[in-house]
Amino acid sequence: MRVIDNFGSRPRKTLAFIRAVNDVRGGLPIGVLVATHVETQIAASLNKVLLPEGKIMLTDMHNTLLVGTDDSEMGSTVELPPMHAKVPYSETLEWIEADAIYIVHNDYAQRHRLVYEIPTVTLTRKQNELRWSIQTTSAVYFVLCFLVMLYFLRSLIQPLHKMALFFKSYEPGKIFSVPSKANRQDEVGVLIHSINGMTRRLKALIEDKYIMEIKEKETQLQLLYEQINPHMLYNTLESIYWKSSLKGDTETAEMIKDLSKLMKIGLSRGKDLIRMEEELQHAKAYVRLQQKRFDYRFKVTWDIREEVLPYLIPKITLQPIIENAIIHGIRNMGEDGELIVSAWQEQHRWMVRIEDNGFKEVDLDAIRNLLAAEHVQSASGYGIRNVNRRIQMHFGESYGLHYAKREPQGIAVTITLPIQTGQGTDKGE
Repeated sequence: MRVIDNFGSRPRKTLAFIRAVNDVRGGLPIGVLVATHVETQIAASLNKVLLPEGKIMLTDMHNTLLVGTDDSEMGSTVELPPMHAKVPYSETLEWIEADAIYIVHNDYAQRHRLVYEIPTVTLTRKQNELRWSIQTTSAVYFVLCFLVMLYFLRSLIQPLHKMALFFKSYEPGKIFSVPSKANRQDEVGVLIHSINGMTRRLKALIEDKYIMEIKEKETQLQLLYEQINPHMLYNTLESIYWKSSLKGDTETAEMIKDLSKLMKIGLSRGKDLIRMEEELQHAKAYVRLQQKRFDYRFKVTWDIREEVLPYLIPKITLQPIIENAIIHGIRNMGEDGELIVSAWQEQHRWMVRIEDNGFKEVDLDAIRNLLAAEHVQSASGYGIRNVNRRIQMHFGESYGLHYAKREPQGIAVTITLPIQTGQGTDKGE
């Protein structure tokens, strides 16, 4: 193929395919075949190849342009940089220059050369565009992440900061405003809700404790006022006792003396727990008063071990039980009636037993239900239930009263108490 001048009235350059025509019999040339305008077909084929702003050129071995995809003039010389073939006479050559990338395919048989020229700026522009897109996307993503993190941090730090300020300013007992209710449903909302509930309960607890302390002070003051009259009565009885003794009325004097003992030990200077020695004096004084008042002739036996005398017992524990034994058991038996009060130590506890030989039948199940019941509507049995509850309130549920039948007849009441010594528990002093 050669670039020739076109035949006709308007001469112009065209790419012609020139070939000799030989005689088939003799093999001698008989003519020449010239096909013009071949560049149109070749250009159509080259334009089908897509390159990023590059160009494709078909040249001869002297770099004369035969066909190109750009506007270069046919037949002009293509300026190519020096080719550095790694392999001599290689069909395909590749090299990179500062401004373009070249790929050359040599057809030594036809003495043609196909040249691909791709400007490097097109490749770098695509790369720059891709890099800019990546950077822009990364920047937008970073800003969005920062805004989301800032929102969550603010929604988390701000309520925690408010709670910290609230705890710094809060003092137990001081009037304070409870933080507003949280509408959040997350962990911070649960924490704020719990803190609000805790502060309200703490405030109510402090107020209740303050009110209870005031009421306790008022109760103690009222108790002190109420003790004035019994003390005056006790002192008056002592005066009557001495006056009766001086006049020789010894029986009346002894009754007044026993009554004054009952009142003295009943007061016990506001103590709830007293020594067994004092409680025993109270019980003996009560029995003597009952015997003298109603002319009872029943027999009384006191079997109290010395080691239990210092042990503590709730005051007025024996008197209600002894009263029940007298009234419901031996009151009408005369000299046949018998009352036995005994006390002894048993390992880590000590026992008091009050026995009578009364002949009346007693419903022990009803008494046990009465002692175990939380609330009792009837007034009967109030004394023994009161004694049992006071013992359990001081020492625990494992202590208290136990009722059982006595052989051959009568009732035995056993009081179980822990071993404790001391001066007793003051209340109202």
